[in-house]
Amino acid sequence: MGKNESYRVRRGFVAVFTIMLLLLSCFSPGISYSTAGSGTSRIAAGYNHTIALKNDGTVWAWGWNHQGQLGDGTTTDSAEPVMVKGLNGATALTAGYYHSAALMNDGIVWAWGSNMYGQLGNGTTNNSPVPVKVKNLTGVKVISRGGSHTIALKNDGTVWAWGSNECGQLGDGTTTNSLVPVMVESLTGIVAVTGGAYHTAALKSDGTVWAWGSNRMGQLGDGTTVDSPVPVMVSGLSGITSLASGEHHVAALKSDGTVWSWGANSTGQLGDGTMANSALPVRVSGLTGVLEINAGFTYSMALTGEGAVWCWGANTQGQLGNGTTGNSSVAVKVPGLSGIISVAGGQNHTIALQSDGSFWQWGLTQPGQQDQESAMVTLPQKLTTVSAGGSVEDTGGTVPGNDSNLPVPADPGDDDTDTQSGDAEDSDDSPQYEGGSNVIPFPEPAERVNAISFVDSSGGAGTVKVDSATLNEFLALADPAVNVYVIQVYSDSQSITTEIPADVIAALRQSKPGAILRVVVPAGSYDLPVSAVNVGDLSDKLGASPEAFRVTVTISTAGEAMAAQIRQDVTRQGFAMTAVPVEFRAGAVADTGQRLEINVFDSYIKRFLEMGYSVNPSISGAVCYNTAAQVFYPVPAVFGAGGDKAGVVIKHRGNGWYTVVTGQKTFLDIRSHWARGDIERLASRLIITGKDSQNFDPGGKVTRAEFAALLVRALGISDITRNGEFSDVSGQWFTGAVNSAAAAGLIKGYEDGTFRPYKEITREEMAVMVSRAVQFAGCPAASGDTDDIMASFSDRDSVSNWARSAVSAVARVQIIKGNRRGEFNPDFHATRAEAAAMLMRTLIYVRFQ
Repeated sequence: MGKNESYRVRRGFVAVFTIMLLLLSCFSPGISYSTAGSGTSRIAAGYNHTIALKNDGTVWAWGWNHQGQLGDGTTTDSAEPVMVKGLNGATALTAGYYHSAALMNDGIVWAWGSNMYGQLGNGTTNNSPVPVKVKNLTGVKVISRGGSHTIALKNDGTVWAWGSNECGQLGDGTTTNSLVPVMVESLTGIVAVTGGAYHTAALKSDGTVWAWGSNRMGQLGDGTTVDSPVPVMVSGLSGITSLASGEHHVAALKSDGTVWSWGANSTGQLGDGTMANSALPVRVSGLTGVLEINAGFTYSMALTGEGAVWCWGANTQGQLGNGTTGNSSVAVKVPGLSGIISVAGGQNHTIALQSDGSFWQWGLTQPGQQDQESAMVTLPQKLTTVSAGGSVEDTGGTVPGNDSNLPVPADPGDDDTDTQSGDAEDSDDSPQYEGGSNVIPFPEPAERVNAISFVDSSGGAGTVKVDSATLNEFLALADPAVNVYVIQVYSDSQSITTEIPADVIAALRQSKPGAILRVVVPAGSYDLPVSAVNVGDLSDKLGASPEAFRVTVTISTAGEAMAAQIRQDVTRQGFAMTAVPVEFRAGAVADTGQRLEINVFDSYIKRFLEMGYSVNPSISGAVCYNTAAQVFYPVPAVFGAGGDKAGVVIKHRGNGWYTVVTGQKTFLDIRSHWARGDIERLASRLIITGKDSQNFDPGGKVTRAEFAALLVRALGISDITRNGEFSDVSGQWFTGAVNSAAAAGLIKGYEDGTFRPYKEITREEMAVMVSRAVQFAGCPAASGDTDDIMASFSDRDSVSNWARSAVSAVARVQIIKGNRRGEFNPDFHATRAEAAAMLMRTLIYVRFQ
């Protein structure tokens, strides 16, 4: 039965059709959706159904439902989204032929729909129209689906699979179906998994790919067409960062942004310009700069840096979204879309998630109305009935918790205990003070802007020299109230250097010390406060008068090699790079040609990285990449602060390469904790880490070294090891962070020359460090009568004299508070959850998030 006939079959014959398909050999058609190894997929497409994850953790589905794959407790098809029963706290989704699954924030997997081959993993072969818990499986971080089998990647790097196994796709060395998870043989160190109709593939941490199961069309990529019930290595591939599978083909994304594929190619799904199968990887033609890949039934998809979607392969029902119904053996761009962060494909339909939470679809967009002619849409169409973060039209779905027979998704075991610390109810950061909602950000001066533009006439060199006369005339004519002078530069160069006369900067610093020169190029902008440029010092170092040298601002977009290097390191840490890296540099150049770099400033310098699309700020952050050490670290960033331009404002005291990373981070022991939102947001920005990969230990106490490291990361200070003044911090994980914190003036040691890093920090010590951090961020200490603020604490006399002004300053702006009894408890040891909440309030106050 061909795919064009299958979607028209009447529901009364669906059961017969399904049995016929499943009795076929390993050539039988199937559909899989790959999470591309991320573990955080928000959308998934099955044979003819779609599931989507909302920001509130609920799951919604629409399309075919004859085997309960919508999970709403019925077997009634629905063209409108219905809520999957009993799921709350989902973090990732996947969908197979006629079944669906969700990974919960506790590492447990729940599945629903068809169970003919045990693909639900609950030990039976009974279909289920509501989610059931997969047996004997915990600690999962990634899920993926085959046609009628399911795959899970655990935190320990092992792979487990269950369901159909007639071609060895479970990887346990047999061809026997399994109703419960079995471990794939001889496979460890895995970072991503994906499944096809009758094959499975996995990505190792060393960048190699391994596959097993059906190989009749070369989908194992080993140069043969011989099936294998155990993993074999795909030939000739290295540097792979993610995977995706279609029915009988596999796609792989390399660290250089290119895509390679192998297996079936009858509709051009390999993208190499032919329609010939390949048992070895071939490169997708003409596609570079790819950030994410995925695959539908017999076609493939890719996302590039600007949030654009590219598709290739089958297109008889418009699933490529390019306005035609002709197959394509090369990648074609889906028109009219930007800011897309995820895409998934089914048999004949494609679904995409935009950064603002909107869903877009094309192809056969109403598979739930199979008794009528389905609507075919060949261009993207926005869904109006569901969004990731907004309201959803009521379609009769049952709200979880209203049905006594619903499963309880968060069920890690009977021995699970409340992870909230015993004294949290009375602490500064108890639920009534959750997050930073009471903190009012430090006021920033209003900007009054005037602009002048220059065109690059360097013949492709990318250098624009601003002449003194033109700039002086511009400054003289500007409104006296102007405090931001924009120098707009137009150039097509990948790297653009703007040279500004030093004598003009010196004069402006004298007349208006608060002025800012903002250099704007297509890739972004760089704010240069004239107060941060010591022209006299630069003059001495260059041996040139201010009239004989220029201050330079260089903004460069990363080439393929640099982007690939940064992407690889970001991916290795479990994040996705969601912006093209941009380098910001400042320096000076004399008329003699002598140059010097300005790498460190005494204040935070703003730069705007233009992305062209938005990302979710709750799970995204900005990083600075150190090319010498090949490491990246978080830097303060504010998303959505670019006015009418989509991007991120980055604040840093240095220069270098910057990009945006996205990754939804959570821990098993905070799922019902009052500080969960703050902890997850800080973890997704690389500021905070868990005790291990699965647990945060919110009730644990914080040491002095741990809190110093938190402040260093939150303030964007590089913690590369440097010499320090303390005798007891060398050779430790925190050495660099503690020494950097001391150099920044955030911490001080004891009279005996020690820091005592393992000593649990008290609340008044924390208040002092936070007060110093606020001032380091450029916000003066809150003014006011210390005694007036301290009077609000019933135990004010217990606060040490050396801490009183700091406690008063941070309490005045609501960063730290007393408990319900009005006590500050200065000598109490702070918990990790309290530290996270206090740190988030600090970042809000200083406008660093």
